[in-house]
Amino acid sequence: MANCPSQCVSVLVRRTLVAVFSLALAHRAPAQPIEESNQPKKVRVNGVELHYLDRGEGTPVLFVHGGLDDYRYWKSQMGPFSQHYRVIAYSRRYNYPNNNPMTRPDHSAIVEAEDLAALIKSLKIGRVHILGASYGAYAALFLALRHPETVRTLILAEAPALRLAQDKPGGMALYEEFMAKPGSLPEKRSGAEIRSKP
Repeated sequence: MANCPSQCVSVLVRRTLVAVFSLALAHRAPAQPIEESNQPKKVRVNGVELHYLDRGEGTPVLFVHGGLDDYRYWKSQMGPFSQHYRVIAYSRRYNYPNNNPMTRPDHSAIVEAEDLAALIKSLKIGRVHILGASYGAYAALFLALRHPETVRTLILAEAPALRLAQDKPGGMALYEEFMAKPGSLPEKRSGAEIRSKP
C-alpha cells in the first residue's frame, strides 16, 4: 500500500464496500411473514373500540396493562402462558392502537372495569384469571367488585388502591405508616389490633 496512490486506496475501499454489501444482500434472511396472531383483533363494546391479542387454548387468562402502556406490554408473557391457557391482552379504551374520542368526563377505573366486563362478555370466555398492572390492576379490582361472576382469580401488581384504605377503620393509620416508610410494608397486625388503634 505504500507504493499505491490515494486513488488505489479509494478503489480498494469502494470494491470492499461493494463486496460486503453484495454479500449482505445475498445472505440476508428472508422477510418473515407477519403472523396473524401478532395482529390485534378488535371488538366494539360500551361505545368504544378495543384492540386485543388472543392466543392459545384452555382456561382464559386476561392481561390488563397500566397507565401509558397497551396490549404490547404483555407480549413476552403471551408465548409462555399461551402454551397452557387461552391468553388475551387488550388495550384499554384510550390506549394505542385504539382511536376512541375522549367523550367520558367521568372516566375512571370503574369505566375501565365496565369495558373489561363487556370485553369478557363479548368474547364469551366466562370466568377468567385476571392479571393487572398499575392502573390496569385498579380497573381489575373494580371488575372483581362489580362483576365477580367474570373473575376466576385476581392478580394485582402495584394497584394504586392506597386511597381506598384511608376510609376504613384503622386504614388511615396504616396509610400514614406506609407513607412514612416508602418501600416498606406496615408491621403485620391482626384485624383487632388495627381496629383498636386511634
